[in-house]
Amino acid sequence: NNNNNNNGGGGGGNNAPFLACDSCQVAYPLPRKGTLRAHEHICPLCSFQVVSVEAGNGYNGNGYTVCPHCYKDPPPGARQDQ
Repeated sequence: NNNNNNNGGGGGGNNAPFLACDSCQVAYPLPRKGTLRAHEHICPLCSFQVVSVEAGNGYNGNGYTVCPHCYKDPPPGARQDQ
């Protein structure tokens, strides 16, 4: 899985960070705030690599992890708008 993190450009546009897979041509949106780093864990729901969101870039919390695949396409029953 060749994933590239693109944090968008500067200048205050709508450039949201995303993770792109060159081989499957899929882009996964990521949280806009925080410093993003690859995490050593794999998502237990979909087996995708998890990303750590750490303090920085407008986020001042203690940090959290997110699965880019589930963030883009939540599993059945996980969506709050249902």
